[in-house]
Amino acid sequence: GVINFNGKEITLDADFDTSITADTDDEIHIKIAGADDFKFKANTLEVQTGSNIDMNGTELILDADGDSSITSDTDDQIDIKIAGSDSLRIKANEIENVSGNFEIDSAGDIVLDADGGDIIFKDAGTSIGRLINSSTDFVIQSDAQDKDIIFKGDDGGSTIEAARFDMSAGGKLGIGTTSPTQ
Repeated sequence: GVINFNGKEITLDADFDTSITADTDDEIHIKIAGADDFKFKANTLEVQTGSNIDMNGTELILDADGDSSITSDTDDQIDIKIAGSDSLRIKANEIENVSGNFEIDSAGDIVLDADGGDIIFKDAGTSIGRLINSSTDFVIQSDAQDKDIIFKGDDGGSTIEAARFDMSAGGKLGIGTTSPTQ
């Protein structure tokens, strides 16, 4: 291997593995313009505020000042672990919550933008209903055969059925009752 020092930089060039070892301290600092950008500790890389990680090959790019991306070229999913357990799995067209409830919490609005025109609700893979843009008409549709569309609310602390569209009775509407009007 070759080590070059020109007064400003050290270049390590080797045909085999290159290693930097800290025998007397528990961390190695990489400083640019006098400020710590990276700290290597045993099994840990600390990225200081304003620094980037750009790792081509499996492509992990984290940029505090711009766009960030994590790419998996060799697998069909990326697992995100919190406290050592799988928490979230990202696939090509799916975000999967591995266990428990999945909550979307936004300080602003939550926008669902489906260029296909349908927002489909499923339970265990079976479609139960959808919201549809039909020539800019807003359609609420039950997908399960003969299953009703029900509107419920809170009346003095009790859950009440305000309206029911009975799909097995031709979509007849019942208001304030569980049976449709005739």
